Order: sequence, then structure tokens, then C-alpha cells
Amino acid sequence: MSKSFPVAGAYMIVCLALCCAASLATFAIRKEKLAVENISFLPLVTGQVSADFEKKYEEHLLIRDQTVGIWKAIEYGIFKSGGKKALVGKDGWLYTTEEFDRQPDAQQAEQRLFNLVGSVNTYLDGKGIKLAVVLIPAKARIYPEYLSSRRLPAGRDAIYDRAYARITELGIPAPNLAEAYRKEKGDVPLYFKLDTHWTPAGAEIAANLLAESLGGYLTEGTEYTKSVQPSEELEGDLEKYIGTWIFSPLFAPEKDSIERHDIQKVDEGSGGGLFGDEVIPVVLIGTSYSAIDKWNFEGELKRALKADVLNLADEGQGPLEPMAKFLKETDLDNSDIRLVVWEIPERFIPVSYDDVVFPDFIEEAR
Repeated sequence: MSKSFPVAGAYMIVCLALCCAASLATFAIRKEKLAVENISFLPLVTGQVSADFEKKYEEHLLIRDQTVGIWKAIEYGIFKSGGKKALVGKDGWLYTTEEFDRQPDAQQAEQRLFNLVGSVNTYLDGKGIKLAVVLIPAKARIYPEYLSSRRLPAGRDAIYDRAYARITELGIPAPNLAEAYRKEKGDVPLYFKLDTHWTPAGAEIAANLLAESLGGYLTEGTEYTKSVQPSEELEGDLEKYIGTWIFSPLFAPEKDSIERHDIQKVDEGSGGGLFGDEVIPVVLIGTSYSAIDKWNFEGELKRALKADVLNLADEGQGPLEPMAKFLKETDLDNSDIRLVVWEIPERFIPVSYDDVVFPDFIEEAR
């Protein structure tokens, strides 16, 4: 905290008093009752917020934004809670609660994913295309020391090792990022404190290890140069789930910074496809870890593989939907694709995606 405890306490009491007064005035103006029947005070003790109370509170206040702001500030600053989406750790670290969720059909979802990976691999192999998988470990798995008392639930304890073993049993090239990240994390940050995603350094390690696992499969030999841009402040995707509002001087965590990596092809001459069309031999399928250019996984892949990459990753869809779309819409019999890289975050392995429909030739192979 940036203030001594007595000063901070006085500061917060004054702010709370002002907000409470404003809230009471609003209630008087609205002349509506706030139904708070059957409120349990146990969640307040454990750092959680009564959902019923919060919902009613938000619905009935004219100064909703201010009220929500102070409510979130109390959650985060006093009870160390990030609501339903963010888990508050030590030293300002935040984690997505998706890494800790217990899925009702986790075993079936995990088995379906492995079946699909095997089926996609078989199909692509029949087209003369190699499949490689980048299995991204959970942030909580690599940095458990900032979790306070929380740990990955029993059902997710061994999920990365199990998934990695299944994928490699299928003969699919895949780097063991969990093992590598544990060794490297002391030298450079691999995940952001206030964001779900890997850092550009984490993406670079993944790309280099993937290239090693392929054993020189590609022979394009296209050279790329990398320049590191000045650091800039990063607005982490988990920050929106916590609130410090007017209490920012007391509670606001220190912002992450990011060094952007700019990767450029050395020779911008023609790639040499039929009639001078550019040949892109690698396709990247995945989630926001690949789709968001700030992490620069696409660029690091280009440099590590020495080949151009077509990025078909998508945000907010999970790992299955982009692959299903790619298989439905791509004529692989008339393409120059030689490698498909499928990026799959660990936290999505036990998630059921029953609404994702793969083409019949994939479904039949399952």
C-alpha cells in the first residue's frame, strides 16, 4: 500500500461514508425496497459476495456505477476476491478461475478432445500434412507460489502430463512446455501478473521448442529478423474483474509492462508459388494465445520454423471451433500447406464443446 495504515483507514472510511450517504439518498428518491431476504453472511467472511444482494443492489441504485465500483473495491481490497472470474493471489498476481473450475463432464470432454486430435492427425496425414500441437500449461501450474492457499483441484492436478502423454503417443510433435517453463521461469517472466496469457518470452520459448520437436521437417529456409520495441504498459484481461475505484491509491496492483517483438522477413522477394503466388506452408490454429498479436506467437513461429505462417486462430472460441472451421472451409487437396500447428491451452482440456460440429470425415474417424 502507498499509505500508512492509519491514513489508509481514514481515507477509506471517509470514502465509504460518502458512498453510503449517496446510496441512502438514492433509495429515498426511488422509494423502492431492496429485497435482501435470506442473505447469508458466511460469504462475507470467506471473501465472497452474496449474489442475490449484489444483483438487487445493482438493479435499484441510480448511482449504479459508483456503487458497483465501491462494491468491487471492497471485494478486492478487503476480502481479496476477484468475483467469479478472477482469483486474487499474492503480490498482485491474478489468475483466471477457469483454471480451477470443476467441469461436470470433464472426463468425457477430455476423452473427446484426445479423440478429435487423433482423428484430425489421421486426416491431415492422409493429405500429406503434418500436425503439431502446442499444449500451453495453466498459469497456476507454472506459478503456484503466488496462489496463497489455493491449488489446482484434484481433477486437474495431472491433466497436463496426461494430455501431453496422449498426444505424443499418437506420434504428434509437441513440446513439453510445462517442463520447460518450470526451468525457465526464474530467468524471464513467462506469464503476466494481471493477464491470463503468456508473455512474448513465453511464446518465443514455445515456438523454438516446437521447431526442435519437428526435427527440421520444414526446409523453407526463410530468414526473419527480430527487434524488441520499448516497453509499454499492458492492460491485463483480468484487471476488469477487480475494482479499486477511488481506492486506487490503496489497492491498485502494479501494472504489467510488455516488450513488443517486431519480426520481419529478411528477403521480401516473391515466394515462388504457381504464377508468382506466395506459398504459405504453415497454418496456425488456436485461441487468443495465438490470435492476439501482442504475444507475437505467430511471429516467433515464423522465425523458429523459417517459414511463413497463416494465422487462423480466433479469440473467445476455445481451441476446437477454429479447427472445425479450418477443416470445413479449406480445400487441402489443392493447397501448399505442409504443417498445421494446433495451440491448445490446458484449461480448455476438460471443457465440453458439444456445440462445435466437425466435418463428417472427422466425426466418423472418432
